[in-house]
Amino acid sequence: QEESYNPWEGNPVVIPEDARPDESIMEKLRQAKASNRDVIGWLQLPGSGVDYPVVQAKDNDYYLTHNASGQTEKNGAIYAHYRNYLANAYSLPANTTLFGHNTLMQSDPMFMELLDFYDLSYAQNHQYLTFTFPGGATTYWKIFAVLDTLAEDESFYYYDPSPSSEELQHIQQEAQTRSYYDYDLDVSEQDPILSLSTCTYKYRNWLGLARTDVRFVVMARLV
Repeated sequence: QEESYNPWEGNPVVIPEDARPDESIMEKLRQAKASNRDVIGWLQLPGSGVDYPVVQAKDNDYYLTHNASGQTEKNGAIYAHYRNYLANAYSLPANTTLFGHNTLMQSDPMFMELLDFYDLSYAQNHQYLTFTFPGGATTYWKIFAVLDTLAEDESFYYYDPSPSSEELQHIQQEAQTRSYYDYDLDVSEQDPILSLSTCTYKYRNWLGLARTDVRFVVMARLV
């Protein structure tokens, strides 16, 4: 069992009106859940095109090549780490990671828009994430770091699904150190965090091709 925290203890919710999910979210989530029992919630980055159901399988590979309806599709789906326990909003994992491809398809770019965080003005205007559960509860998260990292970095295991308090604090502090921006937001080992992870095309190998071993990560803490 992963270490979990009750989000209603501390960190009172004071959310700007424009950071709230849209009114259609519960109907979209209901329809998504009806089409695939692996749907566990709905993610929104308010004010953006990041507006997707989130699925979870028994491994981290299945939804790399299957969409949120469970059909084979190369663009995959937005999915949670298979070891994150996301049954409800009242007992959240200490460190949740959602993975997704980014594509050049305008009809379904997935996490492509996350790369807009490289632009300061975009980062200033997009500071919250929401994750809504099938029961209707919505959790709110404030971004505190955006960064690049190797997918496999022994010194920064950012998607560790069950970190100790010390390991979680290291993840948080290392993320803030590597972040492109200083969000000036206090984060402690008592704060559950939610990360969005995708590929980045910013780095090239010696052949001039985009490296496949680098990830762009948006990290937020529960508010």
